Amino acid sequence: MKYLFTILLSSLLFAACSSSQMATVSMDPVHFDACAQQTDLTSNDTYTGETVDNVVLDQQGKLVYVTMDVRTYCNSELSIEMKQSENKIMLMLANSNTANDNCVCIKKARTALRDLSAGTYDLRITDKTGYRLLDQKTITVAE
Repeated sequence: MKYLFTILLSSLLFAACSSSQMATVSMDPVHFDACAQQTDLTSNDTYTGETVDNVVLDQQGKLVYVTMDVRTYCNSELSIEMKQSENKIMLMLANSNTANDNCVCIKKARTALRDLSAGTYDLRITDKTGYRLLDQKTITVAE
């Protein structure tokens, strides 16, 4: 009986520890600046979709400000959706405007990630499908 009680107690302790997860991260609304550095596309130019450069993370405790330069069509209607799976945070960039023009530009995007628990997070910025990686960063939140 003593061994059964020990096994039962150990099982409960193991189940409680294994079910603990990182808290759900929230994302502020994304703000996109107007077009900058506009360039007209010529017939020889190939544009394969949005790209991301100059990703900057400004961390203040459990709050992380994210800024990035998105190269996109001038008439784009951009949005970013966040998905989280434990310590993986995915920001998925989408352009909902299906009519493309012959002009590309840089739109600076700004948002904030809130309520990060202590730990290390893998931040991935992808296209809307989640399969095309545009950039990747690591965020570490101290206790």
